[in-house]
Amino acid sequence: NKFIATISVPAIFFLGLATLNADSVSFTLFAAMALSKILIYMGTCAVTYIVSRNEGDNRPGMIGIFGIFTTQSNDIALGLPIITASFGEEYGTYIFLLAPVQLLFLNLISLILMETTAQK
Repeated sequence: NKFIATISVPAIFFLGLATLNADSVSFTLFAAMALSKILIYMGTCAVTYIVSRNEGDNRPGMIGIFGIFTTQSNDIALGLPIITASFGEEYGTYIFLLAPVQLLFLNLISLILMETTAQK
């Protein structure tokens, strides 16, 4: 739905980041969450590289798309209610902090890999 994609989701992100108290953020917990996502991404890329030996020129694109598949879960819709119900409201903001890191680094690497495959 256009309303959800253009208004609701950006509003939720803005509200989550605008009400974030930077003093209460545990950067060790944030680093652990980011590191776990990076390790899952790297593991998926390694397994895809090993398994897709016979794919030839399509290998980088497969690595990129499978990396996105494993890390681009629906963190806001599924993770936010689970985290806030389990640990409290103050830990729900970590999901809003982790999303830009994923979009800026992990998705960028995957998109570059997919584009190199498309250019061949």
